[in-house]
Amino acid sequence: MSLAPAFLGELQHEIENTRKVFAAIPDGQYGWKPHDKSASLGELAAHVCETIGWVADTINSNGFDAAVTPWQPALAHSREELMALLEKKATAAIEALTNCPADLDWNEPWVMREGEQILLSLPRLITLRSMVINHMIHHRGQLTVYLRLLNAHVPGLYGPSADDKEQMAQTA
Repeated sequence: MSLAPAFLGELQHEIENTRKVFAAIPDGQYGWKPHDKSASLGELAAHVCETIGWVADTINSNGFDAAVTPWQPALAHSREELMALLEKKATAAIEALTNCPADLDWNEPWVMREGEQILLSLPRLITLRSMVINHMIHHRGQLTVYLRLLNAHVPGLYGPSADDKEQMAQTA
């Protein structure tokens, strides 16, 4: 049985939630960070897009070798750049899940390495769930904290947020 249709539905829901968060990012704040050790808002948001792109990598390959293809983090400096990156990565992810072979072995190890050094080896199913989808949700959650610290609207993702409830009360 292919798990791709279940992942597809979930991913589409999470991509829509990501669009809500990205739409709330205040213009001119892409370089802002809450601490010197933190990623900037633009770096973190671009990383959320990258993790969505990893769906296709997880489905279409048996791993990643950083010695062969060094990771270059994506950057976003504006809402337009960010949304374009999101749509590019989301399209590739949705396409990979839509066209996923029915006989894909979800228990086959997916390996992240740097040359001979193995950094991660997990079944493809666990890689997609934990290292990709959960990873994306985690960093998107960090973005909502950035929004709160910037006094920006924090959209509801799994029900109304405190900001949504406040807006509803004001319009009632």
